[in-house]
Amino acid sequence: MPIFHISANDIAMGEFSGETEADALDAYARDAGYKDYADVVAQFGDDATAVQLDTDALVAAVGDATGHPVFQDSYGSGVALVNNVSYATYQDLAESIGRNAWDFKA
Repeated sequence: MPIFHISANDIAMGEFSGETEADALDAYARDAGYKDYADVVAQFGDDATAVQLDTDALVAAVGDATGHPVFQDSYGSGVALVNNVSYATYQDLAESIGRNAWDFKA
């Protein structure tokens, strides 16, 4: 399932999965305690943006930059494992090579 980086009011809100951008925005809204993103818009306006991440390109860039294979962190609580270091989010993984996750747009 695609992963989207969501920001609102120029603040990073996190990564959410969804088949579409709308699904990811709904997941973001539910995580914040709202019914869906339409509920957020009704109360605060439409201020969020969702950028679909190209996680394959990010993983390849990390592998190239570090010289280590990047594995899915199936046994830990993160999204990736590089040289025995677990990364909780794709943003954390991107920061490990001095980049941002949203630099890797799908």
